[in-house]
Formats: sequence, structure tokens, C-alpha cells
Amino acid sequence: MPKINELPENKLMTLTKTQLIKGFMAYKRAVNVEIKNLKSELAQSKAQIEAERISSKLLIEEMLVAKRPSSSMSCSTIENPELKSLVAATSYISDDEMEDEQDDDEDDDNEASKSDSQLEKSSDVSNSSVNKSSNKVNEKSRENK
Repeated sequence: MPKINELPENKLMTLTKTQLIKGFMAYKRAVNVEIKNLKSELAQSKAQIEAERISSKLLIEEMLVAKRPSSSMSCSTIENPELKSLVAATSYISDDEMEDEQDDDEDDDNEASKSDSQLEKSSDVSNSSVNKSSNKVNEKSRENK
């Protein structure tokens, strides 16, 4: 059957109502197929953009973690002048003061281990949420393919 726009005008007038309806329905099906294809392409593009966004977010987080100073600094790397002067002022310590400082050091160690534990927990939580987001994006992209 020739397409409607290819027919001469006088031929259009001789088409029956049924022929016009069939032509219109075929055109409508073709348009619906094209719409489905466009929707599929859009969903794939959205999934790809989301995956790239998450990937760049992970990259930024990795860069920030890499730039963070390490938590275990030696005395030679202390930059604070007040701490340097305190270290210099305590070059001589009596035995009694040494025992007190050992007790203080133990307390500080306990507090530091609690702080490290809390930091590890928060890091685990953020890592698991990033992994969940990444898995969701991967699942969406697999579904769309």
C-alpha cells in the first residue's frame, strides 16, 4: 500500500474510509515504536550519567582521603610551636612526674583507640552506602541493556 503523502490529490479522494484508518493505524504503530526506542535510549543515558556521577564522587572522596594527613605523626613532624616549646621545657622529668605521665599516656591511648574505632565505623558506613549506590546503578544499567 502506498503511503498517503505519496499519493496524488485526486487519488486521496478515492481512498475508502477503511483504507484511511488502516494507513493511520500503521503510522501510529510506527510512531509508538519510535517513542519506545527513544525512551530506552533516554533510560540508558540516565543510567550512564548516574554511573559517571557516582564514579566521579568516589574519585573525589579518594582524593580527599589521600590528601588527609596521617593520624600517626612522629614528634619530628610537629609543626605547632607551642608543642615544640612544651617538649623542650620537659627535657628533665623526675621519677614521680614520670609515673603521672605514664598514667596520662594510658588514658590518652584509651581515648585515641576509641576515636579510631569511631572513625573506622563511620568510614565503614560511608563505604557501604557508596557500594549500595554503585550496585543500584549497575543493576539499572544491566536492566536497560
